[in-house]
Amino acid sequence: MANKAAKRFNDMSSFIRMVRQPILNQHTGWTEEAAQSLRAARNYVSELTSGSVSPRYAREFRNHARLKILHAKNCRFRAALDGRHLP
Repeated sequence: MANKAAKRFNDMSSFIRMVRQPILNQHTGWTEEAAQSLRAARNYVSELTSGSVSPRYAREFRNHARLKILHAKNCRFRAALDGRHLP
């Protein structure tokens, strides 16, 4: 079970697919804060895929990008709770 979770955690293809999804505030109702977090995650991933990050720091970059994605999801959830989502 732990190996499965670790494999999923380190799977870059699904991770990059998540980050490359378009940001459409007016359609999804995401706040600007969520959009900024996704932009930051994209920057981390572009650094990773460009090969400029040494393997020593690659895991740290992945973790930062994941945190940014989780933050964006949290912002979307809070926006929905507050009724701030746009049509």
